[in-house]
Amino acid sequence: MTPRAALLALVILVSFAACGTRENRETRIDLVEVLATAEIHYEPRFVDLGTPEARAFLGPGWSWNERSAGTSFVWGTGETSELRFFLSTARAFDIEIQCFPFSYPGAPAQEIRPALNGILLEPVTLAADPQTYRLSVPAHASRQGINRLTFEYGYSQSPKTAFGGGDGRSLAVGWDWIRFHLQPEAGGSQVIASEDEISMPLGTGIDFYFEATGGDQLRIDEIRLPGQTASGLEIGLLTDGREEISLLELDSSRRDIAIDLPPGELQAVRLSWRAAALAGSPDPIRILRPRIETSVTGDESAPASTTSTTSLKPSEPPNILVYVVDTLRADHLGIYGYPRDVSPQIDQFGERAVIFDQAVAQTSWTKPAVASIFTGLRATAHGVNHRQHALASRFRTMAELLAEASYRTAAFTTNAYFSTDSGLRQGFDEFVLKPARADRVNEQIFDWLNRRGEDGPFFLYVHTIDPHAPYDPPESYRREFAPEVRDSTVGSFEHIRGLASGEIPRTSRTDQDLVDLYDAEIAFADRQFGLLLDDLQDRGLFDEMLILFVSDHGEGFYEHGVQGHGWDLYRESLQVPLIVKPPRMIRGQRVAEPVQHIDLLPTLLDLLGIEVPRTLQGRSLVPLLGNDPAPEAAQSPIFSYMDYDGRVGMSLIRSPWKLIEPLSSGFTPTRELYHRFRDPDERLDLAAEYPVLAGFLATLIRQQLLELERLPAVETMDFDDETRQQLQALGYLE
Repeated sequence: MTPRAALLALVILVSFAACGTRENRETRIDLVEVLATAEIHYEPRFVDLGTPEARAFLGPGWSWNERSAGTSFVWGTGETSELRFFLSTARAFDIEIQCFPFSYPGAPAQEIRPALNGILLEPVTLAADPQTYRLSVPAHASRQGINRLTFEYGYSQSPKTAFGGGDGRSLAVGWDWIRFHLQPEAGGSQVIASEDEISMPLGTGIDFYFEATGGDQLRIDEIRLPGQTASGLEIGLLTDGREEISLLELDSSRRDIAIDLPPGELQAVRLSWRAAALAGSPDPIRILRPRIETSVTGDESAPASTTSTTSLKPSEPPNILVYVVDTLRADHLGIYGYPRDVSPQIDQFGERAVIFDQAVAQTSWTKPAVASIFTGLRATAHGVNHRQHALASRFRTMAELLAEASYRTAAFTTNAYFSTDSGLRQGFDEFVLKPARADRVNEQIFDWLNRRGEDGPFFLYVHTIDPHAPYDPPESYRREFAPEVRDSTVGSFEHIRGLASGEIPRTSRTDQDLVDLYDAEIAFADRQFGLLLDDLQDRGLFDEMLILFVSDHGEGFYEHGVQGHGWDLYRESLQVPLIVKPPRMIRGQRVAEPVQHIDLLPTLLDLLGIEVPRTLQGRSLVPLLGNDPAPEAAQSPIFSYMDYDGRVGMSLIRSPWKLIEPLSSGFTPTRELYHRFRDPDERLDLAAEYPVLAGFLATLIRQQLLELERLPAVETMDFDDETRQQLQALGYLE
């Protein structure tokens, strides 16, 4: 602890009595209740690398988990690998490692140069076969809290270069396990919360992240330390850009603790508890009724908005069209700033509708995205997150709610995820799943409109597959938008997979070829959407219709290293077009406020005057649709969740920030933080610069994940042969 921090801690401790006499306070955060979303740390003993449990320790520089000869291991890749671990107190210790070099003909001797928190340790030259090595760590190299152990490699090499084949990873060292020899050794029990207390074994830590306001106070009824043992509890407070402040250092039990948190504007803080392992003890530290209290200054609730939107609500139930273009990213449309003229029909439609500039998908692949559109629920609430998950019948869908309001419901879709047992057919009177281009879908719609009759309003859901890969636009569109692509195999899944594996060399030309073909598919889809609108106009239906145009997700073109979707949660995968045309709207407008898929169902119901179920997690966008929209309100976080082929992650948008949190080894190596306005393309990761803010946003994600843990077992389905073939045609199955 620095002298300045120690002096501040002394001042705070002296002020306990005065703090305890304050009145008009109420509990704002019960720390026992929020323990489930805090970051809990344990001192390591043995890390079995190559197992799922070990991934929590791994930073950058590691590949996926592997097994060989019955042993799990993981390759260290590139120039450096980083491992992170927690210490309750800084001290000297030893580390044992078992590893082996990546060998190939002519390979030099592999040397590992380890460093802890930037302080170099003794280098190690590896034998050719797996061996155990011991490293000594001096006390001055370690630190209380999170430590970073890096291994710099003498060389790394790709198997593709060394032996041929398709493995382009840059491999250095295969890691079997790491053992920590810490004295005293931490207890083996867990941090737990009971009704009104938290129990912390020695050698553990807890980080609580929250937003602090002026007047906040940490209150604890009692801290009980194990008797007759050298132990202690340290509590510190950290904000971004400042040194940690020591709030409390105890080596004996104490009651009635009250500590004023530093005053200031609303800001993210980290409240850290460290149960110091000064000597071994089986007994934990017990913290009774820990909480954050705040001063009560009266009713601060803001008056509800009085903006009227009744003029938007039709006198009679309108016909409804929800039109989804699969895999359409927003920034490839003219109305979102794209310079190529690929979307004149959509652009023209937007001129007489409401364009949402920042619409965010709930995930980056079709099945959970559509489930969120249909239910108004996040992916963590409906649970449809795997290929063979099915939407449970207990959820009321868009089609079911409209059917209850006397709508005739019909769906025409081309994506095989809408199979018979998917649960996505709930509520539709007529449902047609037929893989086809958008022009064939139009033919089906025109036929349905010709025979629909006049008995009440209709709800029409259309889901076209253009411009989903494989990129194979009609020839006239290929000639106009992709004239340089003369090889008909370009854009096929074989071609795309060849680029991904390295079997086909990637160049700026190959990247542009894919974009050109994608744009050609958009242009074709745009033309077919325009023809459908023309037909509705000819039938006298268009003006009075409620039309929602949207995409389920976007598509990446190597902006973050991969092509396609379902890989990550970056902007190119999540930002989708959203255009809403209420009945009789003739003059368009734009909305800059962030919105999301789950807002569509409450918006539609609100526009129709149908009661919005309280279970929906989205909000009605009707206040933003009028000529005099309501002032921007405090934004609810926007969560997007992905669980696809073992790649699990979650993102959170809370303006102006976006956090991406990895939840599996197949996702990003570490959490990433982006400023959405200064860095809209999400290139500059600021998580290291703002670790407290990133930690607070990650806490909000953990709160959301609790919803997923509480879900009943998700229903599953089997693919029949026809569905399997259709999914293979879309590249979802091989």
